[in-house]
Amino acid sequence: MKLLAVERTLTLFDRKNSDLVSEYPIKLEVTDLKEIVKQRKGDELLYLPYILNQSQAKSLIKRLGIELLVETKTYTYVLECNGIY
Repeated sequence: MKLLAVERTLTLFDRKNSDLVSEYPIKLEVTDLKEIVKQRKGDELLYLPYILNQSQAKSLIKRLGIELLVETKTYTYVLECNGIY
């Protein structure tokens, strides 16, 4: 299979039961995302999931231009990446 595209999302999970709450598509460049999260060794293109702290979640939400209250006691905010094959 050939990788055709990569889709990144800001994904919210309920902290109580880990249920998926919502997903927001991310249309930012990897260089922009690297200003928000510190890449892990060997993950130059940010393919791995990144759990965001409150500051990171707020920064990403602002860059996405969406109105969303950051509630880290209620939700886990994750930068995720999925391949389209």
